[in-house]
Amino acid sequence: MTLQTVLEGQKGKIDLYLFVVAIVLTIFGLAVLYSATFYRYNDAYVIKELMRLLVGVFVLVFVGLALPSGEWKNFAISFMALSILLLVIVAFSGKRIHGAKRWLAFGSFRFQPSEFTKLAVIVYISYFIDKHRDDIKKFRVFIVPVIVVFLNVLLVAIQPNLSTALLILFLSVLMLFIGGARLSHIIFVGLLSGLLAASAIFAFPHAKKRMSHFTGIFAGKKVEKAPMSFQVKQSIISISTGGLVGKGPGRGRGKLSYVPFIENDFIFSAIAEEFGFLGAILVFIAYFVLMWRGIKISIDLGFYPFKYLMAAGITILVIEEALFHISVCIGVVPPTGITLPFVSYGGTSLMFMMLYLGMLLKLSSEREQESVWEKY
Repeated sequence: MTLQTVLEGQKGKIDLYLFVVAIVLTIFGLAVLYSATFYRYNDAYVIKELMRLLVGVFVLVFVGLALPSGEWKNFAISFMALSILLLVIVAFSGKRIHGAKRWLAFGSFRFQPSEFTKLAVIVYISYFIDKHRDDIKKFRVFIVPVIVVFLNVLLVAIQPNLSTALLILFLSVLMLFIGGARLSHIIFVGLLSGLLAASAIFAFPHAKKRMSHFTGIFAGKKVEKAPMSFQVKQSIISISTGGLVGKGPGRGRGKLSYVPFIENDFIFSAIAEEFGFLGAILVFIAYFVLMWRGIKISIDLGFYPFKYLMAAGITILVIEEALFHISVCIGVVPPTGITLPFVSYGGTSLMFMMLYLGMLLKLSSEREQESVWEKY
């Protein structure tokens, strides 16, 4: 299989708006990454990310674009089983980094199974609702994917990785709602999720400490100089000093160890500091365009439940992660470790974002029904 055969195999035109904006964000991310890391590592981080991007482009073309969208439903059960298996393996023998066991290590190669879990959840819920679309309003049917997702969420939470667990939970609830589940059932799951999330904060010492430090910042309390509070305060300072047009590429001070993990968990603060309010607004616009095109693709595929749910799920995930990341950087929510899609440093995250882009582009090429959105 070659690139030419993949492109010739598309049923229709791919969504160029989606493609161009995602690629521009990725290239921009490489530039910001270089600016955020060159003073410590020269070009080592950028070269490493470029190698990962090459793998991601391969996955985009030869998996995301090459595989007909309907074929993904054949992997729904096996993906979910593999997700649970990988999360169990991580729980017992995962590599511990910064106090959490979230990675599987194979020599110098590291893989974060929770990223695969997001894909598995999107494919599984799309498949389940497509198969049971006439009965999804029945609680005995609705509860099946809820239990399956809760098992994954629990395994992610005990790593501990509460932020990703909540992200997967929100994603699942929104997909079930879009898929036609009863609002009363959704509210029930929402209340149960809120109760479990509150319990988890008190069950995991790191989460309780992180929340107390976060609330302490805005309550005016004197908190110890712990990484949780220090990161948020320094991120807000970096953003506030960016002004209207920023300090200019490479001239930000947040990367000078003032904002820990600025290359991934706080990359938006680097953008706002060096490119200012206008640069931050352009990033918001880019994600708005991604959301708009994802919604359009989903609506255009409305006659095909599996496909429109896949498009909706991918769109929700990308926008959800972007909102989580930006909210952390501006101090709206406690630090979560969620990366900024297509921009932040991270091999597993970038690879899956490229896969999602390929899947959305494939879905966009399979639209056969003309939509009222078509003129846009």
